[in-house]
Amino acid sequence: MAENIPEEDEKENHYSNQELAVTFALLNAGEIVKVEQDFEQLPSYQMGGLIGKSKLPSLSLYRNRIPGMVEQMNIREVILETSKRMQEILEFSPVVYVDGHFMPYHGGSDTLYGYYPQKRLAMHGREYFFVHDTNRLPVYATISDGYRKMKHYIEDVDEKLREIYGLKEKELLEIFDRGGYSKEFCVGIANKIRFICWRSDARTVPRIAEWREVEVEHQGNSYGQVKKRTFYAWERDAEFKVEKKQAKFREVWIKKYNKVSPALTNDFELSLEEVVRALTRRWGSQENMFKELKDHGIDRIHSYRKQEYTEEFLYGNGLEDPEKGIMREIDNPEIRLINKKLSSLRAEKRKMAEKILELEKGREKNKLVAIRRKYSGIARRIKNQIEKRESLPKKINLFNRIKENEIVRLSDEKKLFFDWLKMNAIWAKREIIEIVKPYYHNLRDVNKFVKSILTGRTYVRRKDDVLYIDFPYQKSQKRHEALTQLCKYLNSHGEIDLGFEYHLFIFGIQEIH
Repeated sequence: MAENIPEEDEKENHYSNQELAVTFALLNAGEIVKVEQDFEQLPSYQMGGLIGKSKLPSLSLYRNRIPGMVEQMNIREVILETSKRMQEILEFSPVVYVDGHFMPYHGGSDTLYGYYPQKRLAMHGREYFFVHDTNRLPVYATISDGYRKMKHYIEDVDEKLREIYGLKEKELLEIFDRGGYSKEFCVGIANKIRFICWRSDARTVPRIAEWREVEVEHQGNSYGQVKKRTFYAWERDAEFKVEKKQAKFREVWIKKYNKVSPALTNDFELSLEEVVRALTRRWGSQENMFKELKDHGIDRIHSYRKQEYTEEFLYGNGLEDPEKGIMREIDNPEIRLINKKLSSLRAEKRKMAEKILELEKGREKNKLVAIRRKYSGIARRIKNQIEKRESLPKKINLFNRIKENEIVRLSDEKKLFFDWLKMNAIWAKREIIEIVKPYYHNLRDVNKFVKSILTGRTYVRRKDDVLYIDFPYQKSQKRHEALTQLCKYLNSHGEIDLGFEYHLFIFGIQEIH
């Protein structure tokens, strides 16, 4: 990680850029720091020994130095190269889960809208794409640019994943959730990406379905334990055609008790059982891991900078083609506003129609005349809104709207930088878990032990170029054996250059007094 951090400009600085970055990653691994503001709450003088200093860096130092560091880095390229390196070390599985999580923007600047699937609303914000493998290891992460459709992001993520794994098109199996699903989307990516995805347009199960029993294995809470669950599945071949494009798929229905979930895949090699197993593991591999990511603050925003959208930016980042010019179109936002107003007017019209029916049964003629007049007025307003909507273009040029409304771009480099540090922290923590896991039967106990080690007290002393780190004496024999093995593993690496003033760490456990 330290190799990717640029050197500081001023050599007389008390803390190097590497020390700032590694300090954050170390404290984030123990879930002690999630955003840089947390440094205000830490016992600075007690914890400075983490990096061989008398105290920790301050919040103001992070805020002054990090933006300059990030400007010197192509952070997206750094994340990609780091993931490629971790693939060599950890060997990610060739089945990955791609999931988008919407991050609302609550600032005062006018920004582009994104689609918030949970609220089913278009809102100011960005889509964050996370990729995990079947072993719940984070593989890659990126934030949408807010300019293109979801298909482009998925294709971009697929391209990066193939580079990380060193694979060709359709050699990697990618599994998506139903968010953003459409037949147009699936047909558009079918020739490039081998995928399985949940669907949102096939709730009705064909009557001819003949259910096949499928047994799925899931990791239990104990080390080496496997739990088996029974599902029922049925499939048929299908061909979708959108405009001039068409593609062949397998439509799959999966049943658990009374709940039936539809899915789609363009993989014709996997058996039905393998398709079901891959899909039903998504929750454990993706959603549970996202909970862990949230524990490290992956959903927290380290402030956004705002920048203008320019032609140079759009061409330089591949968002538009210089030869074709700026072509990206979106649904006319004015039509969306009119539709919202029409929905409100029609609801009011229905209420008045019900009131008119009630009054017609009675003798209150004056009220009836008045409400009929209002009813006619609403009908005219609806007609006027429809005529106004029909006169508007259905699509408009996105860049023209950006300029007319002075919409700004949210610069995400700083957030991606900190999230890159968090991914490094999570990878390191997972390696620790793998080392000590054989000493524990229950996997929950493993995680509790590792968290206690990462957040607990240590005794640190520095002598010349060596930093000695001693863990407290462990009363539990199991904890003592696991921690002894961890220290042995850490000490086997010899000198490590983290950009600190020392390169050798020696870990140990204090004796009982």
